[in-house]
Amino acid sequence: GSEMHELQPLWNILKQAERVENLTKRIILNQLTEKDIFSLVVDLFHISLKNEAQYQQGKELAQLVYQKTHGNSFFVKQFLTTLYRERFVDFQYDTREWRWDIEQIKHEMTVTDNIVELLINNIRKLSANLQRVLFL
Repeated sequence: GSEMHELQPLWNILKQAERVENLTKRIILNQLTEKDIFSLVVDLFHISLKNEAQYQQGKELAQLVYQKTHGNSFFVKQFLTTLYRERFVDFQYDTREWRWDIEQIKHEMTVTDNIVELLINNIRKLSANLQRVLFL
């Protein structure tokens, strides 16, 4: 539909890039498990597995990320990036810990199952100049 039309210049660039030998490589990633996402959350937010409260918060966040993304690695990255960019997660300098409100994330953060829509939304958040460069 119109979403594909809006991204046509991007698809054209990707197709041209694929034609150039050794410029691009395709990597096929399996879906991430909830355990994989928990490991990522632990590493990303420096969660101590010995601290029961941090462990539970990390577990809840990993479950939510898995539930919202179905383990799609691209969506996982976008979801976590958006959590930070939209300030759903924030580093507390006084306690030197990452903090988030899981209920706020559940109620205010939406994720689309449509990858084209996700890309369009992310492109729309770019500056006007950068958007023009993408669509040259």
